[in-house]
Amino acid sequence: MKKRLWIALAGLGILTALFPLPGGDLSAERVSGSILIDGKLTEPSWEKAPACSDFLKAGTRSPSAAKTSVKVLTDDNALYIGIRCEEPKVSEIVKMEVPRDGGIYQSDCVEVMLDPAVTKERYYHFLVNALGNQYDAYRDQGGGVQYPRWNGSWTAQSYIGKDFWSTEIRIPFFNFTEKNPIDGIWGINVCRGKRTNPREDSSLTGEYHKVDLFRPLTGIGTDLKPFRLEVQPPAGTIRLGDRERIFIENNTTVGNFGEKPLELFADSWLTAPDGGVFTSPKTRFSLQPGEARKVVLPKIEIGKQGKYVNALRLTDSNGRTLAYKETDQDIRFSPIRVQLQVPWYRHSIFETQKIGQIEFRVLTAMDAAALKDKMLEVSIRDKEKAVWTETVKEVKPELSFQVDNAKIPHGRYVISAVLKDRNGKKVDFCSAEFPLWKLPYKKTETWRGRDGNWYVEGKPLFINSFWAGKDFELPEHNVIMFFQDSWKHLAPGKLGLSGNPIFGVHKKPGVQKALQSGNLDEKYLELYREAVRKDSAAPNLFAYFLVDEPSSFSAHVDALKQAYETLKSEDPWHPVVMSDSSRNDYITACDINGHHPYPTVLSNVKANDCTAIATTYDSGMARLADGYHKVTFIFMDMGFNKWDFGLGPKEGRMATFDEFRDHMLMALACDMKGLIPFNSNYHSYPEGTLGFPAIAKEGAWLGQAVIAPDTAFRPKADYDKLRFISRNLDGNTVIIASNVSMTPRTVTFSGLPESVRSVHVISENRSIPVKNGSFSDHFNECQGHAYTTGPAPALESVPEVKKRIEEAWAKRAKPGNLLFQRCKDDTVKVTASCTFVNYSMAGAETALWHLCDGYLPESSVGYGLLLWSSVVGKLPAWIEFTPKKTPFTLGRVVVYPTEKSVKGMNVEVFSNGKWKKVHEVADASNLDRIECVFPPEQTDKFRLNILSANEKQDLRRHGDKQIRARIGEVEAYSK
Repeated sequence: MKKRLWIALAGLGILTALFPLPGGDLSAERVSGSILIDGKLTEPSWEKAPACSDFLKAGTRSPSAAKTSVKVLTDDNALYIGIRCEEPKVSEIVKMEVPRDGGIYQSDCVEVMLDPAVTKERYYHFLVNALGNQYDAYRDQGGGVQYPRWNGSWTAQSYIGKDFWSTEIRIPFFNFTEKNPIDGIWGINVCRGKRTNPREDSSLTGEYHKVDLFRPLTGIGTDLKPFRLEVQPPAGTIRLGDRERIFIENNTTVGNFGEKPLELFADSWLTAPDGGVFTSPKTRFSLQPGEARKVVLPKIEIGKQGKYVNALRLTDSNGRTLAYKETDQDIRFSPIRVQLQVPWYRHSIFETQKIGQIEFRVLTAMDAAALKDKMLEVSIRDKEKAVWTETVKEVKPELSFQVDNAKIPHGRYVISAVLKDRNGKKVDFCSAEFPLWKLPYKKTETWRGRDGNWYVEGKPLFINSFWAGKDFELPEHNVIMFFQDSWKHLAPGKLGLSGNPIFGVHKKPGVQKALQSGNLDEKYLELYREAVRKDSAAPNLFAYFLVDEPSSFSAHVDALKQAYETLKSEDPWHPVVMSDSSRNDYITACDINGHHPYPTVLSNVKANDCTAIATTYDSGMARLADGYHKVTFIFMDMGFNKWDFGLGPKEGRMATFDEFRDHMLMALACDMKGLIPFNSNYHSYPEGTLGFPAIAKEGAWLGQAVIAPDTAFRPKADYDKLRFISRNLDGNTVIIASNVSMTPRTVTFSGLPESVRSVHVISENRSIPVKNGSFSDHFNECQGHAYTTGPAPALESVPEVKKRIEEAWAKRAKPGNLLFQRCKDDTVKVTASCTFVNYSMAGAETALWHLCDGYLPESSVGYGLLLWSSVVGKLPAWIEFTPKKTPFTLGRVVVYPTEKSVKGMNVEVFSNGKWKKVHEVADASNLDRIECVFPPEQTDKFRLNILSANEKQDLRRHGDKQIRARIGEVEAYSK
């Protein structure tokens, strides 16, 4: 039935809409009998399964010279992928034994990329070489961000035959546990890396990591709804029993995003360095739809301390595995733990915190019998002496202490707790330390309050910043990123965010490789110290920016923690910022995280889903919930079009002002404490150049509400997907609310004071009456609103901002220009024989449409995605323009080279089946506007032939410092 349904849908064009690339589908055949994973593909199920062999040479639309075929099988629990690689020179196959997640790509290998939910955004990446070695990773943001430390549980074997080699892969469905619904159609790409001579890369799509081009995989008839779970890796707490027996108590957080209640079983096990396995009994629990809960498992007794692999499994009542997670855990045991409560941030006392009492607890995870006849010595001490001590003779599992802060001198100490017997002998493994620093006052000392707000010299601060670019700076921005010593040029009252770690240290030779290793040696740690020392003279310092998207270069979290601790130790007065991607794998290595799930924005949907802004924030908060170290999230919105980078679906576009504003409101409704939009590639979009400043101004006003205290009352909303905060700003109530769902809804708020008669809807030019403490408002999908009971702030309204954006676009559309367009391929399709961008070649073709967007870039500095640049050594080159409306009359073409970089060029029109030259320019070296006028011709398309570049061009403003021809804009007119 399901197979017939998919055939019907395909006939209606459904599959074409999802997967526009030509080529046959891959259909998964149902397994009959058993499958032995040996790489040989000899079982009857493999013989019956249809093969797909239309592989294309990578980067082309040409068939691959090397024959490769793929088959797919499925059963109730797993997907099976068989790949056969014809190879007449099997003796020359490049075979390299590599560890898990090692450099497989350099050997003969195959790759499988799976997008189970057809997100065209997130996918799983599997590699196997001819020896059966494995690599896996999770990729996000259209493939632009990878998580190589994601480890699935899957099996693979390879087999080398007489004139071929083959691979057999089994991937259980529990590897694809995620919130998004997974149905019977998936996205897939299969690639082959042939390393024998002649070397060739090929794939089913002709590309590798272009998720928009993945082919459809049909025939998966298994019900995958039970896999709609979000599961955190196991977190183990160490406990000590009698006779010094060591136990691990695991817990996890599980969320049910399906439509039905679930009865689940959880069990876990620890694998020791010597291979020994220690298991827990199963724990039964239930989850309602939409419910998330913490699950604590029975304790596991282990034999000794060491580095363990901690694994967690969830099964249903039939024993079917629905989720599997594992993590490394270094078990170095002491049953005693010091839990610092005050100070609460960075184990440091700041002068402007005005702390009266130091507060901490000593927790002893031992049975009462084991504590009998013991005493506990507690002290605050440095390497030389104790500045405070106390001895407890009646030891309890939990003891609380308070110490007068005034009696502790400035210094760096530890709180020490040592368990002894009655004779004063220390009990083995029964001691603990926790750092405690008391800092002297420092100008702009910055700390996180217990309320989650940031305080500079004791005054609360809503962080209103941006990624880069002096052209964007506004009076409302209070934190400005700087590099080297440019803090000297910050305006009075502005705080500096040092970019020296991210733009200085990380650019030095060997640093990124060291960060990937998991351990930084002293040479690299000293680079971070030097960066701090250079900034120490800055009187307006706020924080240090450590790293952006560390997963993109496979950084190891342990190495980043080393870097973080080094920055903190060198300058404990100022926090560390990073911008981790949405999985929150690295947030423990910072104090402030620039949260950027970067929701996909598409032109072919009624409303775009940005709920990940809230849900991934929740995941990050859950990860941090039980630890001392807390992290503040500030919101980094996506000030660019992903498709300009060749990432995500081809329908990608720039967000509208309404969408950008809704993103901000959702972040603030989650109580994020700042804004830092990524604005490095927004210049060609008025939605960015005009919209972001408007959001910064509104965000500055709303931010004061975010850091204000809660209202004395807590309003209620009659929709559980509505996220909101209610704050008392100067005696007036401010509510910031967001619909964290894709369901439009009229929401009623209640519980406001009876004295409130109306609320102003901020920036929307309207107010709503309040009756008996209640009012209602409509929320579209992911829409936000902000309300105040006080006077409406003097902000530009949403309609006014949108009007200015439309006027800016209209100004770009010059009368008679046949090429102007606001989105890719709206008016004209632009292609080129070659093109270069600074970011990656993946985005080159997708960004060419900007030649017709009415915006002339000032230079190629930065990502260079807004213009055409020639490839060194590949001139002459052509750029072709094919308008949608054909035929058309062409009599004039205007070319705008950036910085006079074009020398020789001509214009050709396509006439009578061939190209005809209509204009030539011998030397345009002194021109920044080249006007080509010729007798009008009727044609379907035309092209520019760029013959040579200006050898004397000024390269100071070019990011790549190469002689290239660069064109920022092209216009075409009938006359």
